[in-house]
Formats: sequence, C-alpha cells, structure tokens
Amino acid sequence: MCSWLAVACLCALAVCRLESRSTARNPRQRWDGSPVCNKPCPVLSSAIPAAVGITDLLGRLDRHRAATALYRQLERIPVYIATDARGNALVSHYPLDEVDAAAYSATEPPPPAAARPAKHLPSAQHAVQEFLQQFAEVSEVVPVQSSTHDLRSMNRRMPAVLLYFMDPNACAAHVLELRRQGKEAHITRLTLADYAKQVDDDARKFDPILLPTSEALVSATRHGRGTFRGTPIFTTDPPIAITKSETAQGDFNPATERLAVFFSPESAAEIYRRAWWKGSVKLKLGGEAVICRILPGTRRWSTRVLVSSLEELCDRIKTDEPYWTSLIHFEPPPIAADTHAQRLLQERANQLKPTWDVLRSLRGLLNH
Repeated sequence: MCSWLAVACLCALAVCRLESRSTARNPRQRWDGSPVCNKPCPVLSSAIPAAVGITDLLGRLDRHRAATALYRQLERIPVYIATDARGNALVSHYPLDEVDAAAYSATEPPPPAAARPAKHLPSAQHAVQEFLQQFAEVSEVVPVQSSTHDLRSMNRRMPAVLLYFMDPNACAAHVLELRRQGKEAHITRLTLADYAKQVDDDARKFDPILLPTSEALVSATRHGRGTFRGTPIFTTDPPIAITKSETAQGDFNPATERLAVFFSPESAAEIYRRAWWKGSVKLKLGGEAVICRILPGTRRWSTRVLVSSLEELCDRIKTDEPYWTSLIHFEPPPIAADTHAQRLLQERANQLKPTWDVLRSLRGLLNH
C-alpha cells in the first residue's frame, strides 16, 4: 500500500513538472493578457482530481489506523456476556405474545459521522487542557426526566439487545437468573474492543448495550438524580500521568507518558490520593510496574473527579482527533470475580478445554 501511494505521488509530481517545463519552453503559451491564454490547462485540470483522491485516501488510512490503535487499547479491558453452550451470544427476548418477528430486529444504526480533516497533534501543554475539556463535573449531568412510554403499548420495533457487562459478578447474576427461568446460559469473557466493533457494525442484528459498574453509574448519575448518555469514564483534575520513567517530573511529556482514563471513579480518586503526598507512586497496572504521578496543578488532597463518555471519546478519535490513542491510557476497573462468577468462568473454560485437546492431538498427528 505504501509503495503504491509513493508511485501515485511521484506521477502527480511528474505531471506538474511536465506542464511547467512545456510552458517555459514555448513562450507563446505564456499569458500575454489575452483571454485565450488564460484558459485552464487540461493537464493540470486532470491532475487536480487525482490529488484530491490521494488526499482522501490518506485521510481514510489515517482514520483506519486510529481505529486499529483504539481497538488495541480497548482489548485490555475485559467485558462479559451471556452465551449458550455453543458460545453464541444470548440476545434479549420480550415476553409479549403479540410481538412479531419484526420486533426482534436491531434498531436503525445512527448515520456515520461526517469525515472531517484530521487535526494536528497539540503541544504538551495544550494536550492536557484539551484532555480536561472533554470531561465535565459530575454535577453538570442532565437532570432526570420521567419516561412517557407505556410498556404495554410497546409491541412494535422493540430492539433486540445484547448486554455487555463490565462487572463479572453482575453478568454471573444475569446468567443464574436465565438458568432459573429454564434457559441454558453461560458466561463468556470478551474485551471492550468487541463491543466497540459491534457498535461500528451497521449490519448487526442486535443493539449492543454496555452496562458499566454500579459505582460508575451511581457517580455519573449523581445517585440517580440525573441521566447520563453513554459509558462513563473518569479522570482527575489535575490529571494523572502514567509512565515507566522514574525521573519524570514537571509538565506532561507525550513521548514517555500517557494521561490516565479510569472506568471507576473510586479507583481514580484512590490513585490520586496515593500519589498526592510525594507527587507520584509506583503501582502495578495491567501486570506491569508503572509510575503514576500528578501533573502540575492545584495539588489538592480532595481532587475533582471529572466524567465523560467513552463513545464520545471514541468518535473524536475515529473522526478528526486520532492522536488521542497515543496520549491516553485506559485503566480497567479493579473488580474481583466472586465465587459464583469464578465458578461460571471455570465452567466455560472446562467446556472449551476438550475442543482444545482435540485440536492439539490433531496437530500432533500431523507433525508425525
């Protein structure tokens, strides 16, 4: 792909050089004030669409690269769904006899975001300011409004829903409830990238809904006194920078540091308090040792925890601000699976083990 783009650019450059040389060698083709010589050159006119096409192609490649980098980061965040014995996702069904097959199709996906020219990477100081501008005080959440829908009359176009859980214990409770109703259900571990890809898939047959942790939902809605659209993500003010360098200090360094984004407000506040005394603290995040330091700011003991929407941030990355994939770090919520969730996860692992044993034995036979 890169070699093809290089050849196309060289061809466009050669066309422009050819036109300039032909005009210089033939003085009669130079502009002498007459309208005849002022006509647009057909060679240059044909080269303009090619240049526009190359620019559009480069923009698409940049957006694709940004989406790939975003998915790679989201693969570190585990999510859980309910599946059947074959591993197929269990889509919700509504217990209404009058609901026909049309009611179980996915709702119309939103129109794709308009392509916008990619913005340039901001400076280190402006990057932190723009990062904080994407978040808002929890108190600024929209006040709650009562629903005017009547469940008994909602018998048409009811969406088919696939629930993604960030809390394994909540997913385990969902699976146990399905079993109590006589349905075969198991718990399967996926990643947040799987959810994001389903959201971007216009041909999906269901609507993916991501259920955050209870503490995130309670904090984002101010204990139910407001509403929140999307999946809540959190940061602190001043923000926390994650780095592996023990000598990092001063302003934010985008070459060696990442701005922390949390799915748990309590986790964000706890790490801030631990780093407040000395300005930094060494922790083990994602299985590797890192240093979390507070960027220069007010350095208050009780920090402000700001909230934003994961979907809104992903939309900015995939349209005109792809540089955020290299400036932020998503920290998974620190949730430990309880006894029921561990048993269900182990049960699913035992179901997949015979299939793996068969594949391994076949591989051994082929090697012999």
